[in-house]
Formats: sequence, C-alpha cells, structure tokens
Amino acid sequence: MRSLLRLRRLLRPLLFVLPLVSVRADEPAAGPVALTFAKGPSREIVANVYENISAVELSEATIEAKLISVGKAAPLSNSLLARLKEQDRRVYNQATKIHTALRLQQENKEFYLRAFPSIALSDLQPGQNISCRVVLMSIRTAAATWYLPLIRTATVK
Repeated sequence: MRSLLRLRRLLRPLLFVLPLVSVRADEPAAGPVALTFAKGPSREIVANVYENISAVELSEATIEAKLISVGKAAPLSNSLLARLKEQDRRVYNQATKIHTALRLQQENKEFYLRAFPSIALSDLQPGQNISCRVVLMSIRTAAATWYLPLIRTATVK
C-alpha cells in the first residue's frame, strides 16, 4: 500500500505536465509560413528575428484570412525594436504596447500575427473572414531577408 501511495505522489506532477505537452504539439510550426497578400506576391513570414539586424524597411499591405482565435502575443526582440525605433517612432511606440495576437488561417495554413492595441477585438468573432491592413516589416540580416507583419486594422469582410 505504501508503495502505491509513493508511486502516486511521484506521478502526480506528470498529470499536470502531460496536457501541456499535448497542447504544444497541436500548435502550428514556428518556422516561416507563406502569407498571400491582396496585392503583390506572397511572402515567407516569421514570428520574430533574433539575429543581428542590418536594416528594417516598412510598407503597407492588406491580407484576407479566417480568424481562428485571439491570444496573447510574445514581445518583439530587443534588436528589432531598436531598429524600428530608428526607422519610425510612431510604429515603434505601438509595437512596444502589443499584447494581442490573432491566429489566422489562409489556404489551409495557420499562423499568428501580432495586432496593434488600437484594434477593436469586440467586433471580431472566431470563424469570420476578416480583412487586415498590416505594417509589413522587411528585416535584413547578414543571412537573409525576413518579413514580419503587424496588424494595424482588422475588419469583418
């Protein structure tokens, strides 16, 4: 009987860890995902860039996708924020306040995009098709050029 109680105490922490592991397995891959824009070519986007950044260029774009869910966003890397501060102070101020990410689906591919705090989330419901204006950051490193979009506005289509 004692051995069963001891075994139960040893296995109790696993009961809390196993659901976390299974949830992480269901999440989409963290690598680059091809995002199709309303106008222009599709681009491989990333969630964050931690390498040494040589330059950041900003442009506007529009995407259309299906909203899956709304969640909490991870902060942008410090090196990216520093380059963004040099490039455009207004976008930098909004980017430092980002706490929300939208999980979107486009052409059977799921991805997360960070959203500026000015977006009215109460208007958005999961399952709706939405149109988003994004600030597309073209991030140059020594190895490659990465694209990272930030949602400026989101409207139900």
